[in-house]
Amino acid sequence: MVIIFQLINFTYLDLFKERRFLGFAEMGKMAYIEDCIKQYNKINFLGSIFSSALVFHLIEKLLFNCFAHKKLIMDTWTIIDIISAVLNLFCFNVIGSVKPE
Repeated sequence: MVIIFQLINFTYLDLFKERRFLGFAEMGKMAYIEDCIKQYNKINFLGSIFSSALVFHLIEKLLFNCFAHKKLIMDTWTIIDIISAVLNLFCFNVIGSVKPE
């Protein structure tokens, strides 16, 4: 899953490099930025799905602990995963809803 998140992040960095926008007139630059946003949103959707899967995993763990005699511990990695998932969901939604302006 880390590889997918890194792929999404590197795609973002590659699409929105400053040097990609050099040499365009203002109208051409806006059209190019809009095209980059559309390309990024195709991959952005995958990031949202995988982040949601991490949140769903935590919910499953909490439900299991409600009904099980032997509880699953909330270890450091689970806490880190949920923080990462929530922050990724927030970032993917903010970046995905950005306008070319």
